[in-house]
Amino acid sequence: MKSLAHLSLIDNQLEGGIPKFFGNMCTLQTLDLSWNNLTEKLHLFVQNLSGCTENSLETLRLDRNQLTGSLPAMTKFSSLRELRIGENRLTGFLNKNFGLSTLVLLYLQENGIRGSLPDLTGMSSLRWLYLARNELNGTLTETVGQLSKLEILDISSNSLEGIISEAHLLKLSRLKYLGLSFNSLSLNLSSHWVPPFQLDIIRLGACTLGPHFPKWLQTQKNFSEIDISSSRISDSIPRWFWDLSHRIESLNLSYNQINGSLPNLSLKFSGFPAI
Repeated sequence: MKSLAHLSLIDNQLEGGIPKFFGNMCTLQTLDLSWNNLTEKLHLFVQNLSGCTENSLETLRLDRNQLTGSLPAMTKFSSLRELRIGENRLTGFLNKNFGLSTLVLLYLQENGIRGSLPDLTGMSSLRWLYLARNELNGTLTETVGQLSKLEILDISSNSLEGIISEAHLLKLSRLKYLGLSFNSLSLNLSSHWVPPFQLDIIRLGACTLGPHFPKWLQTQKNFSEIDISSSRISDSIPRWFWDLSHRIESLNLSYNQINGSLPNLSLKFSGFPAI
């Protein structure tokens, strides 16, 4: 199969790893082996894929397998744009030599990856970054704020801690999805700060936003979902908040100390969202 460009074996019962001849597929652009039962160590899988495939491979999807081991450097795959290895059994650390500037999508969620996030400026093409439900700790690097093409940032359900400042969000003008929930993060943003983005999804549950209601939310006009539960807000909801996006489908303000009165929500929504 010397001219093969796209190979999908998704959702079968494949086991083990892949043979070394995969590395000799010099025209292979897409390899999708997700939803199988592959159990090989990831660095051996990558080693067997090495060869002239390194110059052609653009998409590698290995989601929902049983791959183990730590994250190997992927910099030898010079054309790689999409890497999906979420929902496996990977461990180890995410270091600055892992990715490359061509990556557009990195999906690593639901593994056992630990440690702090490295300098991300080398991944300047990233548009989608999924790191949720791992064991990441330490602080969030400010270099994430330099990823000007980023549209999705999901680092929820880890053990990250510290302050999120305006520097973390500085150049994220294309951001649509912000997922920081279920970490130990505090958002320290000026009351006069105007975000560079318009978010569709806002997930900040269990982040510290209070004690005052976050005024920067007044700038967000297009979101369909907002979760600011358990965010230590002890304030009344300002009137401007109820001028909600017409797209709102889910609203979660639970487990705060919000006071005041509610408006007639039936006048605010054409159909009731999940509250």
